[in-house]
Amino acid sequence: TCDRYGDQVSLSEIIPFTRASTETYVDCPDGSQCLDYETCCMMDTGHYGCCPLPKAVCCSDEEHCCPEGYRCDLTSETCVAGDVRIPMLKKTTAARRHQNTQKLTNLDEKIRFIPGPPVRGNP
Repeated sequence: TCDRYGDQVSLSEIIPFTRASTETYVDCPDGSQCLDYETCCMMDTGHYGCCPLPKAVCCSDEEHCCPEGYRCDLTSETCVAGDVRIPMLKKTTAARRHQNTQKLTNLDEKIRFIPGPPVRGNP
């Protein structure tokens, strides 16, 4: 919860977003992937990470992010929109897609197993 004007307010009340019912992914520019309700943001490692919000603002420290409509205040480590300040969110490491796994998955969808006659010596 966040303290806004002396009241306890849940982040979910301040930051509206809808999570997809199935886990689908978006591709980041370096080939890594984030969940479709996350935002790809560059990290200080030179690779992309995932901010746990859709259409997030990626902070210039390459470690944090803020909800859409907020700006990053690196001095106070808060996200600011007007008089509202909330804590910055930390990015997580993006999933690395393995090209071989992706190809096998695609092949598995296309290949159908057709049973043949039993081979001698196998039950």
